[in-house]
Amino acid sequence: IKAISASSRTPSMWLMTPQGENVYRLAKERVYRVINGRKRIDSENGGVPGKRLIPVLEETPKEKLLQQVLTEVENRWHAKRSQCDENNTGSFNSGNVLLMVKDESTLESIRSFLSNGGKRTMVLRWLRYLEQVNDKSRSMLRSLGKGPDAISEEQRLLMEEEGRVRNYLFGVNSAYGYEQ
Repeated sequence: IKAISASSRTPSMWLMTPQGENVYRLAKERVYRVINGRKRIDSENGGVPGKRLIPVLEETPKEKLLQQVLTEVENRWHAKRSQCDENNTGSFNSGNVLLMVKDESTLESIRSFLSNGGKRTMVLRWLRYLEQVNDKSRSMLRSLGKGPDAISEEQRLLMEEEGRVRNYLFGVNSAYGYEQ
């Protein structure tokens, strides 16, 4: 939000107010939280408190409702099928469900949700978010000619998280979990 405002010709000044900061902070907390974690090993100081990044992966209300409706349709379909089997009518059609959506992005979102499941879809979205944020940070570091030490601890945590999420989704260390 702040980057978009800063790049426009007339930046929104309300973003710099305490209320604007609250909107930004609350929006970020719906995506991830940074908490104090275990102590990191530091040879000089004997242990420095470290921070941990905790993703907040919530299914959208639309996806929850869609899952509920599809489950209800499936239950009714099974009930009707068993009723036809009991009556020996044998004229039971297979059930097809037609979903109509407004635009292409909604279609892709629903397709991912239905084919991958809610949890995997949320982790894929989390990875896409991490890639976007981290690509901006990497390009900024390259343009400034600085190394990874020049970024904030939160940004370092986001970069580390990207690697963990990739491993979780695509192999190597699938024991890393996003159980909620």
